[in-house]
Amino acid sequence: MKIIAVTNQKGGVGKTTTSFHVVHGASEALAEIGSSDMVLAIDLCGQGNLSQFLTGNLEINKNPGGAERLFDLEEGEESPYTDTLLPNVKLLHGHRDLPLLDTDDTLEKAIELRAAIRDLPFAYIIIDTPPALGPRIAAPMLWADEAYIVVEAHLS
Repeated sequence: MKIIAVTNQKGGVGKTTTSFHVVHGASEALAEIGSSDMVLAIDLCGQGNLSQFLTGNLEINKNPGGAERLFDLEEGEESPYTDTLLPNVKLLHGHRDLPLLDTDDTLEKAIELRAAIRDLPFAYIIIDTPPALGPRIAAPMLWADEAYIVVEAHLS
């Protein structure tokens, strides 16, 4: 398993675009080798654009019950994952209520969840983070094997 966090505290630098391409690349790589392994995309951004791109549902970001479920999964609970347009990719979708996760309790819970996240049944987990410092950036950084920090080039 590999967990990748795509992050930068600034908006508009291409985090979601990069996340989409990493998800798609992981999906294709698994399919190419004939693997039945799955990819999980976690959209921790309140805009939910990655979720819209992966599902084609422009209203998905209005529906709670997505990425925040990661912080309260119960053992034996039915899968909270949403299907995507890619057959081997599941999603925990982003939505406008995710800023409610930005508390100290969420960060403490994230530390406790590290082992459970690593036990999820996915070959890759790609996490798109919001454009603000806080628990929704810090938690993925605690869980990740790799962090892709997207930067915006400025020509002078």
